[in-house]
Amino acid sequence: GVQTCALPIYKKFNLQIPIYQTSKLIEMGYDISGQKSDLILKMCEAVDAKSFIFGSLGRTYIETEKFASLKQSENTRLEFLRDF
Repeated sequence: GVQTCALPIYKKFNLQIPIYQTSKLIEMGYDISGQKSDLILKMCEAVDAKSFIFGSLGRTYIETEKFASLKQSENTRLEFLRDF
């Protein structure tokens, strides 16, 4: 169910970033349902995420206060990409 990112930049710096497919998490029995913040929150809980990187428009819809409920919330970072 888990793959690692194979992009050249990750290989160059020897980064091991796990990639989770929502369909595989559902097959494993995780409840991955909802929209926007609720969906992302369930995905983070399922994989015990330490961070989640949003596209630049993520800050327009994400409800950051919902992420305070994560068990590891003191260690979970929400990052937003900048527009270039």
